[in-house]
Amino acid sequence: YPHSFWVVPPLLPEMFALIAAAVGSNSWNPFYALGVFGIVADSLIVFPLWKLTRLLFNRTSAIVAVFAFVFYIPDIDVLTWGGYPQIIGNFLILWILYYLALMVRSDQPRMEQVLITGILLSFLAVSHDLSSLFLLAALVFYLIVRNIATVVQRIGHSSALESFRKKTRYVAGSILLSAPAFAYWYIPRSGWVYDSIFHNPFVAKLTTISASTLNSAVSSSSTLPGQYAQFIIGILAVPVFIAGIVAIIRSRKADEGVFLLISFIVFSMITTAVTVNNSAISGRLVYFSFLPGFVIISYGIATAADRISWFAGKKNKAGNTERSRKIVTAIILAVVLSVTASIAVPSAMSSHSYYVDSSTGNITSFLDSVQWVQQNVPAGTVIAAPGVYGSFVMGYSSDPVLVYRNPVYLTQPSEWNESLAAYTLIYAPSANITLTEHYISQYNVSIVCMYNSQAQNLPLFYKELYSNNAISVYSVKV
Repeated sequence: YPHSFWVVPPLLPEMFALIAAAVGSNSWNPFYALGVFGIVADSLIVFPLWKLTRLLFNRTSAIVAVFAFVFYIPDIDVLTWGGYPQIIGNFLILWILYYLALMVRSDQPRMEQVLITGILLSFLAVSHDLSSLFLLAALVFYLIVRNIATVVQRIGHSSALESFRKKTRYVAGSILLSAPAFAYWYIPRSGWVYDSIFHNPFVAKLTTISASTLNSAVSSSSTLPGQYAQFIIGILAVPVFIAGIVAIIRSRKADEGVFLLISFIVFSMITTAVTVNNSAISGRLVYFSFLPGFVIISYGIATAADRISWFAGKKNKAGNTERSRKIVTAIILAVVLSVTASIAVPSAMSSHSYYVDSSTGNITSFLDSVQWVQQNVPAGTVIAAPGVYGSFVMGYSSDPVLVYRNPVYLTQPSEWNESLAAYTLIYAPSANITLTEHYISQYNVSIVCMYNSQAQNLPLFYKELYSNNAISVYSVKV
């Protein structure tokens, strides 16, 4: 909505806009193109995942990580709702962890590793806000904990101490290289960052919102797809994670790179515990905070597999040619792509009402109504619309749209107010006529779109302009 504070980093929206413009904006092509982009980009995550796991542990663990990733529930959940910035965030985080591990494991870190890490951090800063802020905080946490551990251990060999200090300087150097990108986007938005971390929308003093409207909005919120599955998988993963830690200790693989990984896991746990009452943050942390733990879980599975001879015992034989390695890589990528698509696409189609839901009609009616709004509503008209449908209207018509979103997952007072205003106009316009008229005037709304199941007992000033078997469009004048 116009005048709302734009907090989404600019790089990916601009890239998605270019993709949409390239494939045409008057059909479903942009959504198909972005869907393909999401699946391909998500599958490419296996490359940094492979390299990181192989670097810290072994080839068997890397194979387990790659194939297990396609069943990684938080990632599947992201694909179901088109969380492409989150996917890119995961991709960049794993590459950053890989290059950081290279630096801290080496006695003589190379300057190109510092440069690449700094560049990747910069891209992450302007690509996905929560991922970049989490990673930056986790890096600071690692540096603090590692320095404290060094003081406690009182390393006797000055050469070892100097080597460690040199490594931390290189890590700090990577952070400094990315400082301009973070400063460019986040310093002007420092108030948003503070509100996102410490502000709980449920205790906001919204004097213009009635208690009944607030309670109705929250109670009508649906559960995120895969939310319960995430917790179940997380619980089941705990013993495997513990097995991985035990295997690390027994095999003496706890080098500096593994310590880096474990510090990220500990920071994830602390962050999740601190933000447990803020669903907007804690609900999104699972998408990437589990990734470092996933690497250790893969090592735990691989170690157990080796002990029970789950894998064929020929992995030590020599003779792997460059050609055979390329063939194996191509096969792995093809399998990952196909399995990711076979899991994510049906999951998405069964998770969202605009694909399959008899109460809101079929996808043809959904598209027809969006195109009608685009072609018949004057440019610049303010529209109120529900959820995903509102985002589609916004994308097709470029008109300002007041969209109702689940308030539980919003972080900003302005988002909270706008969402509840949209809820009142769409779902409860007759509950409080004075409040409805207030929101129409405050946000200058002229058009309200709603699902037909909600189009009952509307105020007299709601005049129907268009309707099909799924969506109705109303003109509102007070």
